[in-house]
Amino acid sequence: MCQDPIIFRPLKAITLANSQQSTLLRLAQEGISVYSPHTAVDAAPGGLTDWLADIVTNHPLVKGAEIEDEAVRSASIPHDRTIINPIKSIPDGFDGAGYGRIVRFNQPQKLGDIAQRIQYALGDLSGLSIAVPQSIPKGERSAVEISSIGICAGSGGSMLNGQDVDLIFTGELSHHEALAAIEQGKCVITAFHSNTERAFLKDRMRPTLMQAIDGKVDIAISEVDRDPYEIIAKDAADW
Repeated sequence: MCQDPIIFRPLKAITLANSQQSTLLRLAQEGISVYSPHTAVDAAPGGLTDWLADIVTNHPLVKGAEIEDEAVRSASIPHDRTIINPIKSIPDGFDGAGYGRIVRFNQPQKLGDIAQRIQYALGDLSGLSIAVPQSIPKGERSAVEISSIGICAGSGGSMLNGQDVDLIFTGELSHHEALAAIEQGKCVITAFHSNTERAFLKDRMRPTLMQAIDGKVDIAISEVDRDPYEIIAKDAADW
């Protein structure tokens, strides 16, 4: 099982010349089926997007983050959570399904604290890409107060564009989407596309599946899969 489908666009042929198609042929040869839930997991209540919203609201608690405020470290942060694009026709038991989330905090949170929660919860990443309005001077950016966040896993530009929020949190935005956001006074955090999805498999998906099948099937999470991008950064202590 994988989050994103191997076949993302229609194929007219499958050949060994293409690495992804070669993988398909190997799977078929070995008789291995592949299920890719993709956006169904994004939209499900308690699924991927809610998991990302849980991270920025410190619920479940993010371990290891060096956050100064004791209240932030010790409890889920009071907030309201709404769905950006609710699904209209849903099966019984899936109330609250939909794409994207907006989190509105009861009290503003520091941008730096939110970034730390994200960085540790997504697998102790080496860094994040963060954009802030150019009017905010260096040394003051981590203290920017955030009252609302628009959230979408993967590539969230089309969904989050135009939302009335202080911060956009997604896997990736285009250069021009990020520029448009900061020109509107918003901040942006991106972690690379698959980094907003990968840790969910271990933290939420595997325990949920184990409970559903009563532990009768072994579920292993890949230890070699990673995002194609890495961040090589200098010391950001003066950021």
